[in-house]
Amino acid sequence: MLDQLVYGQDMAAPVGRTREMSREAAAVAGQCDWDPGWAFRVKRRLHGFSLAATDHPWSIGVGPVVEAPVQALLMLVTGRDVLLPELAGPSAPAARTARRSGPDQVTTSVCSRPGPTPTAQNGVPDISSRART
Repeated sequence: MLDQLVYGQDMAAPVGRTREMSREAAAVAGQCDWDPGWAFRVKRRLHGFSLAATDHPWSIGVGPVVEAPVQALLMLVTGRDVLLPELAGPSAPAARTARRSGPDQVTTSVCSRPGPTPTAQNGVPDISSRART
């Protein structure tokens, strides 16, 4: 679910298209990413911020508030740039900067298993054993 929501916005927003997202699904996906914290290292990147949706009762974190529609918060949690202009509040500029930070930048899907990626003999990552959804 997270992949479908996030990747759809990755494609639609940069070309000026509106892609509606279920607010409830976005809140569930954001919570699922926040809880384990490993997939996008969200708890490390956004430590010290409180994220509050303006169009849904979902909120998470502790600290200065960053407000936005829940789909923009989902994109922030997953390290995406496409809806950053929708962030509001006195901590929004700092949250925009914190969305990605050096070694914490991760490009794996939450459907991937944590740990090293098996490598074939030719040095190319072997993704055939990864879970598909």
